[in-house]
Amino acid sequence: MSFRRLSLALLLLVPVLQAQAAKPTLHEALLAARSDRAGEPGVAAAFQRLADAHGTPLYVYDQAHIRGQVAALKAAFAPRFPKLRILYALKANTNPAVISLLRSDGLGAEVVSVGEIETALRVGYKGTEIMFTSSSKSPAEIRRSIGLGTVLNVDSTDELGQVQAEARRQKKQARISFRINPGVDPHTIHQINTGIAESKFGLHLQGGLAFRAYEKALAMPEIRIEGAHCHIGSQITEPEGYLLTARKMLGFVKELKD
Repeated sequence: MSFRRLSLALLLLVPVLQAQAAKPTLHEALLAARSDRAGEPGVAAAFQRLADAHGTPLYVYDQAHIRGQVAALKAAFAPRFPKLRILYALKANTNPAVISLLRSDGLGAEVVSVGEIETALRVGYKGTEIMFTSSSKSPAEIRRSIGLGTVLNVDSTDELGQVQAEARRQKKQARISFRINPGVDPHTIHQINTGIAESKFGLHLQGGLAFRAYEKALAMPEIRIEGAHCHIGSQITEPEGYLLTARKMLGFVKELKD
């Protein structure tokens, strides 16, 4: 074959290969987009096919990736905590398909409003599989939570009194944990830094406030203590804050147990 004919054959082959490469599967397109390659022609074409089929706006979730993240969390904590139960915060995404997927993988539900409670119930959660965390629960939300057997993350001793009164009215024992403020700065944005000493959220370890709240709750027959809870903020990129928080919280739990 002459050099000219060989060159022509190669030139004809390149467009064919490009056309084949330009049609990735949807999953390949999702992976490419996650790698900052959403502008590639084949990737854009895959998303255009979805838009043509389903219209816009359109949200696409990667089931395999979500399940992979769940498996990674379980693998990281289960060896140390054999009774591990991971709860998914519905405020992150209340899409029923996503919540149902996580429920099928054994995750519980953590909610911040009565609307999220109802969403969790609609996808199949029992009230006893839900934890309600909020610094401003309304009387109606407290009433609904106690009726369902939901764990209430109590944010203050004032709220503890409200929970006790409602449990007494319903002739039930309310399940609670206290939201603890560990006094840890994880070096995130100040407005969402919820675990520092000056934060309004939770009962502070400092000064024995949290310990005295547990003493008070223990003396209430209408209250059943389920555990301890804390949240130190969002957009955290350094692990040191989590490590210090874990040490403080586990130390506090040991103090309560002793």
